[in-house]
Amino acid sequence: MSSPARGYTHGRTMVNMRVGLADLPPQPALPDGFEAVPFDFKYDLAVLDARNDTFADHWGSTVYQPDAWRHLVTGSKDFRPDLSFLILDGDKVLAFVLSHFYASEAEATGIREHYATWVGTREALRGRGVASGLLGHTLRAAKDAGFDRSALNVDVDNAHRALGVYERCGYRVDDEWHVYVLS
Repeated sequence: MSSPARGYTHGRTMVNMRVGLADLPPQPALPDGFEAVPFDFKYDLAVLDARNDTFADHWGSTVYQPDAWRHLVTGSKDFRPDLSFLILDGDKVLAFVLSHFYASEAEATGIREHYATWVGTREALRGRGVASGLLGHTLRAAKDAGFDRSALNVDVDNAHRALGVYERCGYRVDDEWHVYVLS
C-alpha cells in the first residue's frame, strides 16, 4: 500500500523463492557446448565484471567495486565456492551461480538452506537455457552436499524474466516483500 502523504510510493515487489532438495524435480541440462566450471578465486574479478555487466540494467542495482565485492560476496565467511559454478569462454565469465550458506540460520531453524545469492548470464547467452542449466547443476550439487532446500530472491519485474528461469528449476514463491521509494 502506498502512502503518498508521507512521500513514499510502491516501487517494486520482490519474492523469496524456495525449492526442496529431497524431492528435487528433474533439472534442466546445460545446452550442448557449455560446461559448468567450479568457482576458483582466480576468476573472482572476472565474475565481478560479469556481475556488473549482467545487472547493469536492473532496477536499483549499482556497480560493485572489488573491495566491496570481496567483503560482501566472495570473501564472506558464508560464501560457498564449492557450490558456485561458472560458464567460461577462456578467462571471461559468461554466466555464474554464486552460493552462500548461513550456519547460524541452520542452527536456529534446523534446516540446511543453500542460497543461490547471485545468478547471472551475459546478454549474448540469454534465452538459450544457460541460466536454468547452470542453476540446475548447482541445485544437484547442493542436494549431493546434504542441503535440505535452496532459496533465492528476485524482483518480479526483473528485466531478464528471471522468475521463469527459477520456476523451471522447481523454485516456487514462498513469500513477498515490497520496496517503497521516496516520490
